[in-house]
Amino acid sequence: ISGNIRSSLEIWPKTSHFFPFEEKHKTLDRILRVLD
Repeated sequence: ISGNIRSSLEIWPKTSHFFPFEEKHKTLDRILRVLD
């Protein structure tokens, strides 16, 4: 899980900083869908 979080930070650093944890989790889900 931590690896995915790091990936999201590298892809959208601003997004991860601006959005709270719940929004970040949704962002991770979107990234996983795009990758899949």
